[in-house]
Amino acid sequence: MVPNGPVLVSGPARIEMPDGAVVESDRFMVAICTCRRSQEYPLCDTSHRRCRRVKAQQSA
Repeated sequence: MVPNGPVLVSGPARIEMPDGAVVESDRFMVAICTCRRSQEYPLCDTSHRRCRRVKAQQSA
């Protein structure tokens, strides 16, 4: 797993969704979205990178 990112699995991969739909990828490494922001869900499109929270700097 990638912290705050996708789960990486060796491909090719066949993912069966809860509704019975099947998503396939023939890539050698497949990134599976865990944040649900991806337009290509269940495959990761790196949407998690655009939504990261930045820690506020504290004044002394």
